[in-house]
Parts: sequence; C-alpha cells; structure tokens
Amino acid sequence: MAARAVWCPMLFVLHATGIRAQVHLYPKFAEPKINPQAQRQWIHAPSPDVYPRGLTRFSGNRGGCDPVQLKNYSLSGLGDVWWPQYPALNVPPADLEACIRTIQNLNMTVVDISNYVPGDTDVCDGSAPASNGVCEYRLPQTTYNTLQSELGDRWGGMDNGEQDGRYCAYAGQMGKASGSPHMQQYFNFMRHFQRLTDDLGSKMMALNSLYYPYYFAKTGLYTNLAAETAQGLPNANAFYAFLRGAAKAFASLIWGNVSIYNRWGFKKCTSANVCSRDGTSLSLMKRLMYQQLIMGVSIFGFEGDLTDGHWNNLPIGTMQMHANTWSTQRAGKETQPCVHLATVAIVLDFSAGWQPPRHLYTSASKVYRVWGNNLPYTTSDHYTHGIFDTLYPDYADSSYFHNESGFSTATPFGDIADVLLTDSPLWLLQRYSVLLVAGATSRSGALRQEMADVLSAYVSAGGVAVVDSTTLTALSPVDGVLGLTVAPGASTTMAAGAVVQCSDGTTLHEVGGATVVRVVPSPEAAPHMTTSCSTVTDVGGNTPVVVVRQVPGSSGALVVLATSGVTHTRAVPLPVVSVDDQRLPVPYPLLAHVRHTLTSVLNSHARVLSAGNNRLSAISCRRAPPTTTSTTEVTYTMVLSNPTFDESPFRVTSSVGEIVSITESALDQ
Repeated sequence: MAARAVWCPMLFVLHATGIRAQVHLYPKFAEPKINPQAQRQWIHAPSPDVYPRGLTRFSGNRGGCDPVQLKNYSLSGLGDVWWPQYPALNVPPADLEACIRTIQNLNMTVVDISNYVPGDTDVCDGSAPASNGVCEYRLPQTTYNTLQSELGDRWGGMDNGEQDGRYCAYAGQMGKASGSPHMQQYFNFMRHFQRLTDDLGSKMMALNSLYYPYYFAKTGLYTNLAAETAQGLPNANAFYAFLRGAAKAFASLIWGNVSIYNRWGFKKCTSANVCSRDGTSLSLMKRLMYQQLIMGVSIFGFEGDLTDGHWNNLPIGTMQMHANTWSTQRAGKETQPCVHLATVAIVLDFSAGWQPPRHLYTSASKVYRVWGNNLPYTTSDHYTHGIFDTLYPDYADSSYFHNESGFSTATPFGDIADVLLTDSPLWLLQRYSVLLVAGATSRSGALRQEMADVLSAYVSAGGVAVVDSTTLTALSPVDGVLGLTVAPGASTTMAAGAVVQCSDGTTLHEVGGATVVRVVPSPEAAPHMTTSCSTVTDVGGNTPVVVVRQVPGSSGALVVLATSGVTHTRAVPLPVVSVDDQRLPVPYPLLAHVRHTLTSVLNSHARVLSAGNNRLSAISCRRAPPTTTSTTEVTYTMVLSNPTFDESPFRVTSSVGEIVSITESALDQ
C-alpha cells in the first residue's frame, strides 16, 4: 500500500497471545484521580463525568458570552467547549451569572480563559492601550468564586498561554538564586510563573510554546496541559512527549491545539473552497489534529477561522466538525478508552531546562541554548538532542521550512516516547519498557542515592535502561547502578576514524572522537556484564564503548554507554547559525555506535506496531477488550501519515501478537 501526504487512521484487531516478553505495555489510561500525586494537590483534573476518558470534546467558539451565539454554536456540530478571553469576565455579576446558566443549560464547559501577558499593561478594562487585547489581567476573587462554585470541573481554569516561550525575553533579567547555574535558572523560572498563577487565581491550564510543561505541572495547579502546535513553534511529536510525561507524573489531563499561523502569515479562508496560501496548510492541520486525538486529548480546538461569523463552516470548521463526529462514533459504547502506546521514557535531569536547539524565541546566532536561552547546551543536552533526532528525525526543522518539514516527523519506531525528569517515582517509570537516561548530573547526597536505587530497582524488575557515562559517573560515588561504576581517572580517547565492532556483527566507523570511561563491575556484577560494542583500532587494543549488565532471572538490562553519547570533537565550525529552509548544523552529533545501540534497543524492546517504512509517521493506541468478555483479541488504532509529498509504500506488522484483521477508518476527504 502507498501513503500519500495524507492521514490514514487504521483499526487493527490483534490476538493478545504471543506477546514478546521484552516489550512491556502498560494497558491502562493514566487516570489522574488514582495518581498518588493528586492527593497532594489543591487543584484536580476534571472528572470523567465532564471529560469522558477516550472521548475528545471540541472547542469551536472563542467569542464572548452571548447566549444566542452560544446556542447557535451548540447546534453547529463544531463542539461544546467555550474557549473565551478575559473580557468575557469583565461584565456585571448578574451578566456573568446569566452566562454561566447558559453554559450549564447547554452542557458546555469553559476552558483556558486567555490573554494574560505579563508586562504588557495593567489596563484591562477595555480602554486603550490594551483595548481588550493582551494585558496583565488579574482575576478578581469574587469572579473566581463564582466560576468555581457554579461550574466546578466544567471550568478548566485560566490560561498560561505560550508564556514559557515569552519567558525567553525575561530570563536574562532575572535576579540571582542560590545553587548551581541550572538550579538557579529553575528557581528564576518558577519565581516568574508564581506571579502569573497568583494573578490568575491558581487554577490553571497550560498552552505551551516550549518544552516546560513538567515544571508547570509539578506545582499541582494545572488541570490540563497542551501545546500550541504548528505556528513558529517546535516539533509536535516531542511537544506531546513532554506533555504526556508531565500529565502522568502530576495527575493532569492533556488537551490539543493547532495554530492557523506560521512564520510567514496566517490561514484565512473566505469561503468553503477558498483559503489563503499563508499560514498552516490544511493538510498539516489535519495530520496534527488526528495525531492528538489518538493520544486521548480531553479537548481539541483550532486557533480560529472555523466559520464565517454566521455559523457557516469554512474549511477548518468542516475539518473539525467531521473530526468531532469521528471521535464520538469511535468512542461509541466502548467501556475502555484507547490508550496511547508509550513504551519509552526519556529521562532528563530535573534541572536541565531543556529546549530544542532552535525555535521561535531564538535568534539566528543564538541556538543550542537551554533555560530561556540563558545557558549554552552541555554535552548532555547535545546527547538529548541526538535521542530526539533518533526518535523523530529532523525534528529541529520545525517551523523553519516553507514546506512544513519538522512539525510532524517520521517515526521509525512509532510515536512511543514520553519525557520525564529524574524526580519521577519508580511506580511511574515501571510503566515503560525502556528508559533513555540523559545526563542525570544534578542529583547529590540522598537524591543521588535515590536515583541509583530507582534505576537499579527498575532494571531488576525487568526494564531496560540506557545510561550515558555522564550519568553513571555522577552516580558512582554511591556505588553506581547494579554494581557498575566508573573508574576515576581511567578514561581513554577514541580518535576520530575509529572502527567499532558490535556483538551483533555490525561494524561502524566513527567520524568524531570521544572520551571513553572505564566501567568497573563489582564482584557480584562481574559475571553478568558483557561488552556490546568495542573499538578495534585504538592503540592499546579493544576498548569497550557499550557494556550490558544483565539481571539473572529477569529480562532487565542496564545498557551503559562508556561515552557521553556524542562526539567531543566539533563536526562543524562554531558559531552555528540558523538559516530558513536549511538544516541546522549539528556541532556534536551522536556517535555512530550510540545511534546503533539506541536503534537496537528501541527495535527490540519498544516497538509495538510498524508501518515497515521509516519515512512515515505512525502513532497508535490500544483498547483492551471489555472486562465482561473472555476474548483474547485487542483492538489497536494507528494514525499513519506521510510528512512529505512523496508517495511511500507501507506494510503494517506487529511485535505483540498476530494481526487478525485491518480496517481503514473512513474520514472526510
């Protein structure tokens, strides 16, 4: 079969027998109310009564609280979620109460009340200069009380909208805080956003424009987390990997959004068949929307331009209306939600403040930075970039190409990754088949011991963890992980051009050089440690560059990279400069044997469904059979799409059982 530049949702029925032991699937929806973190938080995610798990509610009205308009909207088929801006609240109390009654009568919800921007102006009463535009709106306590008492879970909270991106303009102005440079940046970041949440009443929703939702969710103040995708913003695959991880860690839901803008304009449709060439293409809008629906977002909405003002659908509105119908019919009478397949957790250091190497808030010459562009990439940050580029090739192209490359990339292993930080508890990590740990270096004292214990317990229970030398070096003072430590002062240099031989017979040639540490096993660990890859041309004989610590009686394995994961010699001259419609040069790329190791681990222990073509994008979910039946058949849904305009063949295969049948799901054309 061939996939053109379109979406292609497909339904699979698989026999549940024959599951490979090395692929661990966590089959349950990450229900916030049973997350232990929910018991520690003041603000809770809406209940399933408001947002049924497995059914997406749609937002198609961003106007004011006009009862007639709201009723027309409720009849339009576009959705039943109202997404207003703060001027809708600047009305007399009686009018606000009447508005709320309309919402209640129409069984609607209210979400993400927006247009707060710190530093713009304090004038939010409709007069100039804000004129009902963005301003430092402060939610009155009486208004908060009314919304909370009358709507409860039907009110999702106030909007933290793209503020992590806007923070880049403030980061360099922040005062000093104690601690390491990265922890200092964390405290600066949280101080800035405490003001935002205080101003808005501390019941929040996030619409991110950079990869910082974990820090927001950790406050316990967010009911829903989302990203504004497309526009001039980073890659959507990685965006939602961060969002899903944060939501699972801190008992939130995720919601979906696609912008009509890009760097060069916005999409404007004037009739059912006529749209401008500017802005996000309708094809990309549709692909991003269906990918987010398969993730199980609680809400989805486009940024705007759905109707002509008289509730006649424009092309974007028609697209959303059909998706609303498809989502509702798909949920149907199912008792189990279709759970997104996430078998990999990328685990970053808590204080990393990681962001992609270029994005809307970087300048052409200020790339490869973290924490609001305040700090340059470390070696661990370059390794993190390499991990994302392995999972989502060329993700750093996002928003820089007129052909929309990078917004949604190919997924050689499926869209299977979540992102967590090093404070994640063991019970959460054990939901993943594979952990890719990148530069966990800020742990010290008891926290360092905690990290070592958590990784040891994870692998002992059957998980596969890949750690770099930076991480193992940081954990070596507390006896490392599963008896493996780094010998101090015993590193060697692997020269550029070295040949690496791996145990699967693969021979690789390294373009750049690297520092190789010596991994030392304890007496108990030594019988269970083997070399997976080693150099064969360096002076001094073969040098192990990847070792594996097996756990007797378990499928668990600790895979240790004896390098930082990337070259220590620059591949391109500095400074690196970002240019539109050109790939961003990579100064410190992944070592060839590291990319090979990551690929092998992901293929063996994380891949669930494959499209048989690494140029296509695939995201899948799994719906368990009803608990009242004895069937062993499980239904999977895959959204398969083509990030390019070149026709590509595909052939779907499964790693978790025999495919019984495949049915293509009909969508509007």
